[in-house]
Amino acid sequence: MYPHARGLTLIEMIIVLAVCALLFGLAVPGLGSIIIKNESEVLVNEMVRLMAYARNEAVTQARTVTLCRSGDGLGCGGQWEQGVLLFTDLNEDGAFNGADQLLRQRSFKPGLGSLRLRSFPNRQYVQFSALGFTNKQNGSFTWCPSDHNPELAQQIIFIQSGRTRLARDTNGDGIREGADGKPLSCQ
Repeated sequence: MYPHARGLTLIEMIIVLAVCALLFGLAVPGLGSIIIKNESEVLVNEMVRLMAYARNEAVTQARTVTLCRSGDGLGCGGQWEQGVLLFTDLNEDGAFNGADQLLRQRSFKPGLGSLRLRSFPNRQYVQFSALGFTNKQNGSFTWCPSDHNPELAQQIIFIQSGRTRLARDTNGDGIREGADGKPLSCQ
């Protein structure tokens, strides 16, 4: 009926599918690291926003505001990478209790990596006074992806004045330098 009609043979179709599968297999590992990088940037940027909001609310409300880790979204405890609570801390004890007012609660996507707070003095919360200063606290939050790749590690550095900044790669080696000037490590 159609002497000039042509189609694909089964062998040609299998070859095309094999080439597509090969190209997809090469693209997937790179896609995974892009997803991890984007998710970690979302988490780090959210922490920076929460710290700025905490400082602002402390000044606006003229009272102490605390940011603490929260695994269950109801009280302080758990791991930082699980989530956080932000609240007015009337008795300044670093715990969400009594007449404290919840300002923000955030849960983070599980399994992306770890978020650790190192501060002086050694507390697992950050408090902002009515003047916008931390409660005599300097420190940093360090984010490490689950594969411990230092190129994806990030750090939020905060000082007693309440200001924050992100660690930068100052020497161009692909790894950010932390508050101590050394490359971030995820070991």
